[in-house]
Amino acid sequence: MKEKFFLVNMNLKLTTEAGAGIYENAVTFNITSSPLTLTYKPASVRVEKDQAYVSGAPILKGSPEGLTYKIKSISPETSTISIDEQTGIITLAANNGLEIDNSYNVSVTATNQYGSKDFDNTFVINIVAFINPITQLQYANQEKIQSVAFEFGPEEVDGDELTYSFIDLDSRLADKLNIDGVTGVISAKKGNSIETGTYTITVQAKNDKSEKTSTFTLTIAANPNYFTYIRYGNNLGLTPEENYADQFDYDKKAILLAEKLTPKTDIPNGRPVKWEVKILNTTALSGTTISETGELSFSENKWNSNYGVSVLFVTATVGSGEEAISKTIPVFIRQNKDKNGIFVKYTPFAVKMNPSKGGMIAAPVVTLNGTTVTDYTTYLMDYRRDFYYYSFIENHVDGIQSVNGSFMNGLWTTYYKAIGKTPNYSARAPMSYYDNAQNLSQPLGYISNKDLSVTINPGKWKDSEGVYANGVFIGRMSFVTDGKQADLANDGTTKNQIFPLAIWFDESF
Repeated sequence: MKEKFFLVNMNLKLTTEAGAGIYENAVTFNITSSPLTLTYKPASVRVEKDQAYVSGAPILKGSPEGLTYKIKSISPETSTISIDEQTGIITLAANNGLEIDNSYNVSVTATNQYGSKDFDNTFVINIVAFINPITQLQYANQEKIQSVAFEFGPEEVDGDELTYSFIDLDSRLADKLNIDGVTGVISAKKGNSIETGTYTITVQAKNDKSEKTSTFTLTIAANPNYFTYIRYGNNLGLTPEENYADQFDYDKKAILLAEKLTPKTDIPNGRPVKWEVKILNTTALSGTTISETGELSFSENKWNSNYGVSVLFVTATVGSGEEAISKTIPVFIRQNKDKNGIFVKYTPFAVKMNPSKGGMIAAPVVTLNGTTVTDYTTYLMDYRRDFYYYSFIENHVDGIQSVNGSFMNGLWTTYYKAIGKTPNYSARAPMSYYDNAQNLSQPLGYISNKDLSVTINPGKWKDSEGVYANGVFIGRMSFVTDGKQADLANDGTTKNQIFPLAIWFDESF
């Protein structure tokens, strides 16, 4: 099946350099499939006898490519209800003659280039004798706390079949403050980034007979626990440090064991802070601890024989209860240890990447016994196995591609379906240059055979629901120095296995 895309907005827990939280309409994602769900909001309406009615556009989950709509059936039958084939908007004609107290169930067929699906009784029109106009609408002034979830509705309202919307909403509230078009409930999610201050908000409620507006104030008070960043910096000379993932490399274990990494943060003075560290992908950092001030220390550990990059997740939680603020960042450690005389040095070695946009990671410097390698006809390298992923969002399961239900497992499934083959969860193909040399837009990413730069293809790193990666990827690379591509598959014997690069995925980059 050839991959096609459409855009959907959703709420999502994200973790960026600024930390973790649930953000309203934070993600625009792509879905590829035949029609999956079709929803009208509202799904059932009351219409006064002989009055016209026009629905809103439906919400479709599935690809928009070649999308059309048609009415499958109306029960009881009537010719006065129609649908726009392109938009899915349903119209009831004026002077329709439909009887009071009758309900008309509309079933819709949606078709795109991948197939068709019937959605039975997806929209209902109820004919009534009278629709009450709206005569009053009142929202009370509100006081809320920074970054804390909230919701509230109108205190006084009348009228039937109302729809609600903001009027000239302050641009500072765009995509942060939401209104339910049917109930009028206004909400913001936990972790929202609405700035402190007082905002004037106007809401309009209307039906076919009348409309009313209500203007009120929303005051966002400072959260005493609020902070925006944790940074450990880097020892690679990369500036400005806030533009680079926190990353440190060490030539010897003794240097690492003597290290103390101290965070910079804007956590308010005097607030209670709980620091936590999670050791993820290697035993090389098994002895890592974190102090009450967020200082990272390293104790005796296994200096990884397959030199490479390790990652820690550091979390700071300030305060408690609903006003608590918690942020998590990755900290990357690289062991500068050669493998069979080969050292592959990417700088930076932890690279921020927007998975929807993709991008290219600059070529590394490769040395063999201290001499720079320039001949890439004899030095070959490819992603091979052990593709680890560590997620910041709860609905993506950590683990390598063979772990059933993991995020990587889903990516492997999607890749093989796209090329019409049975998924092989032990195979390298979704990340291999050599398996995709004839079509390099096909894999999730690959190492160039020209200079060993790494390309991440756009739009590939997402789950079956279209939610993009928000986490860290570290994959095993294998190399040969004899120019024999076939020998890359023998890395289990040659032990030419390395983990020189980490990719930090986040749509905010």
